[in-house]
Amino acid sequence: NPVREDDGWRLIQCPDHSDAAVPVGSSSCAAAYRGELVVASGRPAQVATASAALRFLADASDVEHWHHAAWRRLPDLAHARVGGALVEVEGKLYATGGVDERSGEFFNDAECLVQGVSPEEASWRPVPWFKMPRALHAHTCIALPTLAYRGSPPDIEDFCTPNGVGT
Repeated sequence: NPVREDDGWRLIQCPDHSDAAVPVGSSSCAAAYRGELVVASGRPAQVATASAALRFLADASDVEHWHHAAWRRLPDLAHARVGGALVEVEGKLYATGGVDERSGEFFNDAECLVQGVSPEEASWRPVPWFKMPRALHAHTCIALPTLAYRGSPPDIEDFCTPNGVGT
């Protein structure tokens, strides 16, 4: 708890037992996104395409409950991305690179989490304009500040659509 200097590491507790209901693997990638910790892919193979989000239920100033949290399931990725990276850019969450350990295929592309009107309508969609120079796993991504555009900037919604910028 950052409020108490004498408080050390503490395990997160899920009063709703969502930690048992939502599968999360090891060797996952993670990023902070919209007030949650999003985790995607990982080992074992049963969770290779899974993604989930963790939200703390209490403020850090709540001495007794600050470490209480709840998991929620997010849609599955299109590809297993063990050793991939998650990054938020301009309010969108992207999963990049990684490897499908079942097939041995390494990826040089990205998927974008697209929120629906309801949580059930959310999905990970391919980002057709994004390609890394080579396929990578065990990498990280960092979002840089937005660069200036000539003319008007593209609509941010175009970055996750098949007919968006760069297609």
